[in-house]
Amino acid sequence: PVDRFCNGHTYFVQRLPQRHRHEPIAVHPTFLPTPGASKMHRLREATLVDDPPDYYSPPQGVLAYTPRVRLDLARPSGVMGVEAHMVMVHEQLSQLRSAWVLAQKLGRVLVLPTLTCGLDRLWWEINGTI
Repeated sequence: PVDRFCNGHTYFVQRLPQRHRHEPIAVHPTFLPTPGASKMHRLREATLVDDPPDYYSPPQGVLAYTPRVRLDLARPSGVMGVEAHMVMVHEQLSQLRSAWVLAQKLGRVLVLPTLTCGLDRLWWEINGTI
């Protein structure tokens, strides 16, 4: 069953095992633009990698933040369009750039936040559901 042997879409996007309250047997992070590092990052982000505690506690410290997302862009009336998606992403990337500069100035590691996306990688309009 797909909620036990997951590809990237069923685990990370549809969140099928989480919705069914099942522990997956295997997760294969498919459909990522680059192999290797991006797959490992995706698994780490879901806490599916057993890293040592010092991986998450660099000696210089970390900087973390939560992006501000305008509700009118995240949940527009009607259907999410490409223009609203691009404005929402641009605003979050501006905040990310500011956080990255601040982390560099402080000598800290920036913890990448969860970003809100209105459209799928293939630009299909999903309007919050799949």
